[in-house]
Amino acid sequence: MHMIDNWDYRVLQQEYAGDIIYSIHEVFYDANGSPIDYVKVPVIMIGSHEEELAQTFRLCWKPLRRMFLVLTMSFHQTKETISYEDLLGSIQL
Repeated sequence: MHMIDNWDYRVLQQEYAGDIIYSIHEVFYDANGSPIDYVKVPVIMIGSHEEELAQTFRLCWKPLRRMFLVLTMSFHQTKETISYEDLLGSIQL
């Protein structure tokens, strides 16, 4: 059993109904910094006042600049794979 040492928000990439989707989740790490678990429901942007909502938004924006975690059948097999720059390069806006 792993002990949770830290957590943050991360973008998770996973397959859903044949498509690749991205969502922001709380991810938990062990003492070595390896991801060991995550909250299955994506982060919902909500706050009891404007500043709380703004803080949640700031915390959720940070992981977009980090490597994404790719979910496989087992979360313990998760690997970092795609950079923010690579994602932006693949989006046609």
